[in-house]
Amino acid sequence: MYKETALKTARQMRLNGVNTRLPPVLWYAVIMGAAVSVLVLLLVRARPMAHFVLASISTFFLGVILFVILALDAPLRGPEGLSSKPYEELWEQQMAWDELRG
Repeated sequence: MYKETALKTARQMRLNGVNTRLPPVLWYAVIMGAAVSVLVLLLVRARPMAHFVLASISTFFLGVILFVILALDAPLRGPEGLSSKPYEELWEQQMAWDELRG
């Protein structure tokens, strides 16, 4: 009985996670932060090579941050999302145990 309740609870938590999204306020903050970062980068006076290196590093980290936010916005979807394989295996084990008992 405990395992069935745990399975139902885990399933419900997983379904709730699918529908959860990051709030739009966070996206506005990220977009404004990226815009300010790019604007400050454009205002910096430096030699062309130093400016290129600074812009490259800034762009790389901005891209990584956006990727992480996008990945966390939908953690259960896409190729980097969680798999349903553990739930399927648990279900098969539970059903096999019930069939052997009956």
